[in-house]
Amino acid sequence: MIGARTQDRGLATRETLAPKRPAGARHFDPAAAGKVLAKKIAGSWLRLRFARPPGPAGARLVLMYHQVVAARPATDHRAGMEITAATLKAHLAELGRHFELVSLARIADPEPSGRPLCALTFDDGWRDNYEVAFPILRQLGVAATIFLPAGLIGTGRHPWFARLWALAAQARDEGKGQAFAAFFARRLPGWGRPGLGEGQLPALVAAMLAVPGTEIEETIGEAFMALGLAERSTRQLLSWEEAACMGRGGVSFGSHGLRHYALPPLPRTEKEAEIGDSLAILRAKGLPVVPFFCFPNGRWDRESLDLLAEAGYRGGVTTDMGCNFGRAEPFLLQRIALHDYIASTPSLLWYRLWQAGLGERGRKA
Repeated sequence: MIGARTQDRGLATRETLAPKRPAGARHFDPAAAGKVLAKKIAGSWLRLRFARPPGPAGARLVLMYHQVVAARPATDHRAGMEITAATLKAHLAELGRHFELVSLARIADPEPSGRPLCALTFDDGWRDNYEVAFPILRQLGVAATIFLPAGLIGTGRHPWFARLWALAAQARDEGKGQAFAAFFARRLPGWGRPGLGEGQLPALVAAMLAVPGTEIEETIGEAFMALGLAERSTRQLLSWEEAACMGRGGVSFGSHGLRHYALPPLPRTEKEAEIGDSLAILRAKGLPVVPFFCFPNGRWDRESLDLLAEAGYRGGVTTDMGCNFGRAEPFLLQRIALHDYIASTPSLLWYRLWQAGLGERGRKA
């Protein structure tokens, strides 16, 4: 049975996975449509109320993106991680009118700023960050920071959760969904609702976060073998050459660990490697580095924070949704996760900012 260690209390699981809809499911849902309309109205009100220059006083936003794609997928377990190129352009145009778009390093600067600040971050170093996002950022002259799992870049290997997604997709396509569910139910009794239906794969990912990453990797490899499936080698992450090109074009890089392993279940020596070695690799590659750490899956513990300071980091970012005001804790900066299914229009973007607390602080300012 896969490890029984208890997850230290840290931050909530990051918002990454959306349920896979049944093929062709595009029926009209009046209740859902009503909720979207209400969000758009609320977002439009917030835009009018708080977005007049100079904007919400003291706000320092850090936006969290993952993948940038050409077209919005109809059914895809990555839906909670993807934003289309068109939506990203719209975000940058809207935010640029009301915020000063700055580097991540400016967010942690204690000096007051005349305008509210906003920094863009991209997690995981996906290949499409270079192919789709980078041309947009360069065209608009917008800075961004990409958090790289340094031990995976240039290797052809995939993050463990991407391996799990690929396994689940193959199992579903080849009629082995029940075998997939049975295998992981045996290995992870904490997976409450085994299966590949709505919400079940995200629940499996959440259950895995209490287990050391090396055990997760081994278990996924064993599952491929047990189900008689082969892993595919299509490159999903950036190459070092692509990262260097982006670095010359105004993109900076921070650490996402070596292998995207959640830190709390790891022994201290592995935490030290994930934190210290990853930063050393980025610097050795000659990239423009901002010494910030992005906690994989948003998980951290006190020992991890101490190791960040010892390794020379200036700060860290979480997956906790919120705005940073005043003298925010530099090693636990909050961010606002954005993707196409929750922020595809300017009004929905503003509603998301309100959810993160922008409206409440703006009202007090």
